[in-house]
Amino acid sequence: MNRMPVPTDAALAKYAARLDEAHRSWPSWRDAWADGPTHVEMFWWHHDSAGWIGDKSNFEVARDLIREAADEGCLDTENSDEHVCEFGGGSSAWDVGQLFVQVYEGGCPPDCPGPHADECRPWCGYAFDEHDRAHGRRVGVLVREGDFRCYDCVDTCAYEREAEPRDAGERCTYCKGRVYLPPAAIAELAAEDALCFGAECEGDCHGSRTYTAAFRAAVALAEYIEHDHPFLNEDDYYEQRREEFEKNLAEVLQDIKLHYPYDSEADHQSTVEHASQRLWDLSDYEPDGYADWDDAREAYDYGRTEHFLNLGREFMRNEIPGQLALVA
Repeated sequence: MNRMPVPTDAALAKYAARLDEAHRSWPSWRDAWADGPTHVEMFWWHHDSAGWIGDKSNFEVARDLIREAADEGCLDTENSDEHVCEFGGGSSAWDVGQLFVQVYEGGCPPDCPGPHADECRPWCGYAFDEHDRAHGRRVGVLVREGDFRCYDCVDTCAYEREAEPRDAGERCTYCKGRVYLPPAAIAELAAEDALCFGAECEGDCHGSRTYTAAFRAAVALAEYIEHDHPFLNEDDYYEQRREEFEKNLAEVLQDIKLHYPYDSEADHQSTVEHASQRLWDLSDYEPDGYADWDDAREAYDYGRTEHFLNLGREFMRNEIPGQLALVA
């Protein structure tokens, strides 16, 4: 991957929806977290899963790139420390790693008592027809004198009258939303519809809530793995795979060596050297660095045969004691 791809709005929304999944959001298990989870799981790896080296490599490469994106333009790591949370990382009993990334930043704080609610537009999802655009639209009622309610906040079936054009400046007693939309307001809503979250607003009526740089980077990397290439850094993947294979092969060869108790250490080393190509070829069979015992035993036996044949050839090439005396 030469450069960080740019995630689409659809992809961002798809991964942000993980906030609603208890097992893919954090800290969803904390009962005291009144405002709900803020981070979603973006990358993970498990030592026992197939192809885990690829997952582990992607996990570590993605973690560093995401933290780098979060801290871009900053003098410290305060952003990445808050926006990127790593759990496990292979240190747990099950060798599991999880990377959670904060989805949103900005917007109104949960306890904001400010006038931002005045701009909330729960009706922005309505479809306005030509009549509405020309003459306006009523979206509330007058329950009693001085008590207007928008349709979303009406809690009674009895009211004095529907809202009228003269009520365009009135606001709902509960949500402070408009009860009548004049043509100018409808035109404004149509122009700013993309900035409003409608009934899902949750206090960010100005559209100031944005995706974090860390989340954008995480989504871009996840989409790259899913659609473009299985590894973020192919060199890192093959390096980790080589190291794992060498470790597993060394353990297998030590076990195979026990089956030949009369071979010296020199015999063993020479056998491995003669079988080195066949042993190394085994690394191509398993993506997770696993070394198969039976395949390694077959390659070892081939190398052992070559080793002793070579010893025999060397012996036959050497001078036989007394040979020159017989010739004379």
